[in-house]
Amino acid sequence: MTDQKPYGPPADAIPLPAEMWEAHARATEARKNAPKRPSYLSMSVRDWQDAKDSHDAANRTRSARADLHRV
Repeated sequence: MTDQKPYGPPADAIPLPAEMWEAHARATEARKNAPKRPSYLSMSVRDWQDAKDSHDAANRTRSARADLHRV
């Protein structure tokens, strides 16, 4: 086992101050812990219906704008 930190520099890395590696470790942890976009499988029926209604409304608006240009 090595005493190298998991986010420490690789063996062939350019030497950088330890603070930069610590900032990198914090940013990596924050990115891993960021909330993920929900999938349709994980959404409740109500959430899914709201998303579908919003999508349908956007499509109707797009359709109406396209119809105006067809005249």
